[in-house]
Amino acid sequence: MATPLSGRKVEPSASKLDLQSSSSLIHWLTLAAFVWALLFGLTSLFWGGVAIWGSDAMISGRFGAGIIGKAIEQQALERQPSFIALLWITGVLKLCLCLVALALVRPWGRRLRRLWRLAAWVAGVGMILYGIGNGVEHLLMWSGAMATPEGLGEQAVGWHLALWDPWWLLGGVLFTYLSWMSVRNPVRS
Repeated sequence: MATPLSGRKVEPSASKLDLQSSSSLIHWLTLAAFVWALLFGLTSLFWGGVAIWGSDAMISGRFGAGIIGKAIEQQALERQPSFIALLWITGVLKLCLCLVALALVRPWGRRLRRLWRLAAWVAGVGMILYGIGNGVEHLLMWSGAMATPEGLGEQAVGWHLALWDPWWLLGGVLFTYLSWMSVRNPVRS
């Protein structure tokens, strides 16, 4: 890169390049964590809505036992208020993770930065442990080394292994890494 006065070529220092790449990485991590939490939260709210307003065929079909499990499908079919409330509460909590992700990189989150980092780290580690624990359990069920509970069902085990367990793991990695990166690259503006 040439300077305007001397015409000499001056390369940016390695630390400046590192800061720029760290800054770019943390913004991409934030976007990924935000989108992850948004999709997961909206999914819970959607299922909460289906449980209230959806038809029995809608609950049993595309969104039922084959994807999540027979026991969950039954609670939705019975329209149990505690189950519907749980879906809505978890949906809102997952959407709150959007706020946590943004607070780590936006100037308005600076005042409570340590709290936001702790929230991201606790949520991330919890999701990693949940994803790994469930993944191991579902793998044992799928392999036949462990009996599959009737409330889950054989078909749902495959969905959990292929979708839900990795999804929890992905969210955990995103939020844990985002928490760690926000310490290395704090918001400066």
